[in-house]
Formats: sequence, C-alpha cells, structure tokens
Amino acid sequence: VDKIAIELHKARLRVLVEDRVLKADEVEQLARADGFESALHFGEFFGRQYGLPFRGLLIKWEMEAAA
Repeated sequence: VDKIAIELHKARLRVLVEDRVLKADEVEQLARADGFESALHFGEFFGRQYGLPFRGLLIKWEMEAAA
C-alpha cells in the first residue's frame, strides 16, 4: 500500500506515489494496470468522481513466482 496523489499541475495531470512524481510512461502504465484505456481516461475519471487534487492509497497486488 502506497500513498497516491493525482492532481493538475500547470494544466497537466501529475501523479505522485509516495511523494515521487511519476513520469508520463509510468502514469500510463499505472492507468492501464488499473483498467483504464489511457492516462487521460484515468485522470478524467478521478477528476469527475472525486475532484482534483485526489489523495488516497494505492493498493498493489504482487504474486510470488512459483517455486
């Protein structure tokens, strides 16, 4: 579980995980892993649903490799 912030900064979507600003390709990867078509759809959803800036928790699931 990590802290996440989704905000607009200079009219652009900015995502921070544990206070580290994600690069554009990392935001795209996060959005797709969360089921969105793109980072644009990801940002639009959070803006409509919760308003920006959004602060919350990012819950990640990791699977261990089979032995």
